[in-house]
Amino acid sequence: SPMAKQPDIVISLPIDRLDQWEDEEKLSSFVDHNDTKWRLRAKWVSHGPKPHEMMQLQLECLSELTDDWNVEAECILPNANKVKIVRKELKAVFGPDASISDFGHLITYTALTRAGAHYVTNNRVTIEARVHFNNGGDTGEPVVLHDFSAPLEDVVHVVLRIGEKRLYVAKDVLAVHSPVFRAMFYRDFRDKNQAEIEIKEIVYE
Repeated sequence: SPMAKQPDIVISLPIDRLDQWEDEEKLSSFVDHNDTKWRLRAKWVSHGPKPHEMMQLQLECLSELTDDWNVEAECILPNANKVKIVRKELKAVFGPDASISDFGHLITYTALTRAGAHYVTNNRVTIEARVHFNNGGDTGEPVVLHDFSAPLEDVVHVVLRIGEKRLYVAKDVLAVHSPVFRAMFYRDFRDKNQAEIEIKEIVYE
């Protein structure tokens, strides 16, 4: 099935003169994302005579990463009429010690060039990688954190009073992350139905 997330970048690797492609590695153009460069690599891996060779694909980051990037990607090889698509998915972590990751084997030479498969047009195929970054790549924009000093619209709140400070928090969110608050809000505690709860055990800083 197609990758659920929208890709952040799409890398295209056209391969011309397919019948003359032997041992050399094919490289896509670089695609930029948040000051990093990414590309797709393809080569044949021998499993005997050429008809049995497998096309191996790799995703590579050519920039020096200082932290880990969680990457989801899919590599696709559509045929000319878009009826059949070869698809290979990848989930990997790129970082200071990992700049390349394998999609694995996409297709054999025989399957790629089989009559009626329509992957090859004018001795040319195009492979496409759609890449989504789950984290990493600071855009430089400041992260705005809610300070909880005023309620958000359309959220059921309870007020936590810590000294003179009042915090408007979502009951359901607190209950999910804290067994203490889950018991306070949804069991037979005296605080269960209070709109404001005083917290005496901590000091707000």
